[in-house]
This record gives sequence, structure tokens and C-alpha cells, in this order.
Amino acid sequence: MSLLNKLNADADTSETSWSKTYTETKEVAFFVSNMDDRITQDVRHFLQSYSGIPRHDIVEHVYRIREKAWAIRAYPCTGFALFLQPMLPLNPAYPFILERVRNEGANFIDVGCFVGQDLRRLVFDGCPPSSLFGCDIVNHWDVGFEFYRDKDRPFGKNVKYIEDDMLHPKTKNQSNEETLDGDVDMKLMDWKGQMDIINAALVLHHWNWDDQVAVCKNLVRLSRGPESMIVGCQIGSTGKNVMEPHCEENPYGTFQTYWHNPETWKSMWAVIAEETGTKWEAKAELKTFDQIGWRASDWWYIGACSRVLQFVVKRLE
Repeated sequence: MSLLNKLNADADTSETSWSKTYTETKEVAFFVSNMDDRITQDVRHFLQSYSGIPRHDIVEHVYRIREKAWAIRAYPCTGFALFLQPMLPLNPAYPFILERVRNEGANFIDVGCFVGQDLRRLVFDGCPPSSLFGCDIVNHWDVGFEFYRDKDRPFGKNVKYIEDDMLHPKTKNQSNEETLDGDVDMKLMDWKGQMDIINAALVLHHWNWDDQVAVCKNLVRLSRGPESMIVGCQIGSTGKNVMEPHCEENPYGTFQTYWHNPETWKSMWAVIAEETGTKWEAKAELKTFDQIGWRASDWWYIGACSRVLQFVVKRLE
């Protein structure tokens, strides 16, 4: 981990300090008070069909859940209500992912899963909950149960979730946390070599180049072998890549971050492949915010060159 990031992170986590600080206010650029128009017909249909929430209760329900999520951490995906729209179905590999998980029994893990919106979409589209796994550094999982009302349904009973830090992942034997029955919790590296498909949506852009390499090497360790995939998206850039803390494009950032374009993404994966003794095919594309269904006007504060980098990385060896 870089010295700059060490100075701005808690001693035992790679979590950003600002995400805790801004829970005390909503006077930030990445919070919209009125999100009525973001509760689209697709959102309403999903909450009615999957969660059984009466149509007339949906708007109040979404606002209540957003308040609870913001009180845990102040993330743009909360402030802009991005969690209402699963990102995974927008990935070009989604039909292939469905085929493998639904029909071939492939294991799928969502790292940085937040309230579990992508995992629920997989279940909604016919994937078995027993093949799904989630991990995040902070627990929004319980808020997800309240949002989707499925704790006592197949999702809640079968999908496995853990809290861990992708930059500093642990195994069960390294954890001092205990469950209510006295057993030590599972940790991310207990699933080493067991994952066929790994989803990392809106996570990696929080780190600089070196830390992204370190995180992706941990994702490689999770992968089962050839034919494994790493998919997802993150903030990218058509301009400069290195964003210094509190620069014009990174006004709330306390870390130096790295925002990729397709060429730098491929270059990073060449480094990861060499350092892990594996071989990967890395593809990426920059999308405008409008192209993925976000409001471009929301993102003025991170600069005109900002985009969303959508990626698919396939393991060859």
C-alpha cells in the first residue's frame, strides 16, 4: 500500500475516511435529495415481483432504505441511488455469465457487493442462490435484506456473505471475529481457487495503480483456473489517469487514485499476469454516463473526461 494511502486510511483497513465523515451531512455533490425519477418502472417491477412490495409503498420504502445505507457510509452509489440499478446485466458478458451460473453450476462472487443488487438480479434471472457469494468491507448486507425482504427466502438462506478487505484479505485462521455460536467467521481467502466468475463493480477506482494491482492479484487467487472471468466496471477517464487527492477531478478524495482507459487497463493486466504466473485476456470499453443509464449532470464534480470503464477479463492459463 502506498505511503499516501496509509496516511489517509485506518490502520487496519483500506477503507476511505471520507465515506465515514460525510455520513453526518448531505451537503455534498454526490447526494440528490429527490430521487423520485430514479425509481423507474424497472425498479418498481423488480421490487413488486421479487420482493413483494406493494406498488403504493415502493417510493417510501426506497427513501427509507437509502437513509439507512447513507448512515453506514456516504457513497455516491447511495447518494445517487445507483444501487437501484444492477450494473451486471449491462456487462456484455452477462448472457455468458447466466449460462455458466444457471446451467453449468459455476460459482459467482460479487466483491464490493453493497446491498446485493447484482446477486439478486442473478437469482431473479434463474441462477441458484447456492452458487452465489458476496463480500464487502462494510456491512450493507443486512440493509439489503430489509430492502429486498428475502432474508428468510432462498436468497437469504443460501447466498454466502462475508466482510473482508480486498486489499488485505484474510483467511479464517487469521480472523479474530467470532460468530454468535463461537465459531470464527469465514474470510475471503478461504474461497481461494473456488470462483469461476468474479464481479468487481465500482470498486477498483478507489485505489492507485499499485493497490489496484494488489487487489486484482487477490482476485486472481480466488479464480478457479482457465475459463474463469473477472467482470465489472469502474470510473475511467479519457484524459489523465492519476488523480491526486482533492484535485479538480477528485475533490473529495483523500487517496491518490488511478482511473483507467482501455489501454492502461490492458497494461495493468499484463503486469498482473506476469506477477502471478497466469495468462489473461483483458478487454475494456469506456462508456458515457448516459450510455449506462446514469445522469451525466450528476458527475460534473469529477470532470468532463470522466467515463465508466466496463471490462471483461478472461483467464487463459
